[in-house]
Amino acid sequence: MRLLLLFVVICTSIAMEELPKTLESTNSSTCHREARAALFTTINSRTRTSTRRPRGVSRPYRLLPRRRFRNITASANAINERYFGNNVYDPLARPVADDSKAVDVHFKFLLTGIRSLNPITHTLISTALLCSFWKEPRIRWPKRYYGNISTIRATPEMIWTPDIQGPIGRSNEVQTKSFNSLINHQGNASRCVFAELRSLCRLDLASFPYDEQICRIILRPHGLSARLVNLVMNNVSESHPVQYGEWIVHAIKAYTHFNNYGPIELGTGVIEMRLKRTSAHYRWSVCIPTASLLLIALVCSWIPRRQIRTRQELLSGLLLSNVLLLRHTTVLVEGAQKLPNILVLQNFCLGLVTVNIVSTSILQGCPSPTRGGRIKGHETFGVAIGKLDVFGYPTVGALLILWTLFVA
Repeated sequence: MRLLLLFVVICTSIAMEELPKTLESTNSSTCHREARAALFTTINSRTRTSTRRPRGVSRPYRLLPRRRFRNITASANAINERYFGNNVYDPLARPVADDSKAVDVHFKFLLTGIRSLNPITHTLISTALLCSFWKEPRIRWPKRYYGNISTIRATPEMIWTPDIQGPIGRSNEVQTKSFNSLINHQGNASRCVFAELRSLCRLDLASFPYDEQICRIILRPHGLSARLVNLVMNNVSESHPVQYGEWIVHAIKAYTHFNNYGPIELGTGVIEMRLKRTSAHYRWSVCIPTASLLLIALVCSWIPRRQIRTRQELLSGLLLSNVLLLRHTTVLVEGAQKLPNILVLQNFCLGLVTVNIVSTSILQGCPSPTRGGRIKGHETFGVAIGKLDVFGYPTVGALLILWTLFVA
């Protein structure tokens, strides 16, 4: 290291000896600049040849930086002073030359999570990243005059920002920190905020447990009409589905809808989300037990009369199981506006088992036919019940099973 410094000093002294000769032959300012450039060229060329190091020797510290950096802080302060220091920029005025024209605000939505989903009150609370993009023609600067600064940050109090949120009372923005805006040298501005959105999501549980729901989140410029701000909804950002409990939520679509509120037409952004239930465990806790009860009730119709006692006990057990299953399903679909198909099927099964028990009790007290198949006297009410028991109930049970497989 000492040898390197000594070598640089010697080279500098040699160059300084040659400098007076050059200065004597040049009297103009142009010659002075050429001499100074020749001096630094000589020093740099000799320094480069002297900084070569052999293998195994660590890299020495550089005496001068490789690049010449400009004062970025001074350039940024100059931009702020030019646009925001002398009250030249009005943050309350919209960034348009003609006040009668609307500001095009492109909007992007990225779903990040689900806080809660209440099937009773039909309330969906989600967290998302909301990004707005618009043109700001009043703030532009050439990069080469401001230290190649291409982007600056501005607080919401410094520039105009669109206030996009949900309807009043259904949405609240999470104010964890002050969200700044980004402005580049061409006048393109953007602002992204994390928000907690509360929306109304009506759950239709008619196809429980194999159901899919479509929920909508409504966003609009707060306090501004569509004539002042034109909300353009971009496509939903691709993201992985968000799972909340037994629901898998995925944002699928975004579009702009216009509504007339008196003389003012408001542009409303609508985001559709698909909610799909993970119904693998319901297959074993709801669907298969319901189909099993129907099948056992169908088999009970063919139990002969001589085993009427066994038939009654089996039907009583089916009745108790059906009541418990019905109670379990009712708790799962609590808050449904429409009776689910699986619940209707369980009620039919309950009615079938109940009527089967009643018919079994009637058959137990009625006379039985003779060996030849003829009835003593005339056909009694018990024989009619027996025919209904043999042909009617199995038919109804088979229809219910087919309805379960192809309709429900």
